[in-house]
This record gives sequence, structure tokens and C-alpha cells, in this order.
Amino acid sequence: MPVDVRVESVVSRVRVADPDALLTPEVLDRIVEVVLARLEEREAQRRDREEDESVRDRAARL
Repeated sequence: MPVDVRVESVVSRVRVADPDALLTPEVLDRIVEVVLARLEEREAQRRDREEDESVRDRAARL
């Protein structure tokens, strides 16, 4: 047998977590690994570009 229930007021507590605290050490380590790998890739590309330009400059002087 269904019964109707009427609630006149509700009290609730909401706790907001620090968004920085949601990063576990493992997740943070993985982010750092990915960032370092990308930086290494960019550095390698920069060196390759400089080497290519250096070869072109030397060839132009010949």
C-alpha cells in the first residue's frame, strides 16, 4: 500500500574538495612523464632544424 510522504525542509552539508587534491601521485607522475617526453621531442626537432640550417649555410658558402 503506497504512502505519501511530505518533506517540509531538508538540511544538507556539501563539502567542496580541493581540485588540486584530486591528482593522485600516480596521475601526476604520468603527466610529468608525458610533458618531459614532449619537451625532449621538441628539443630534438629544434636540434635537427639547426643542423639542417647549418648544413645549408655551409653548402651555400661552397
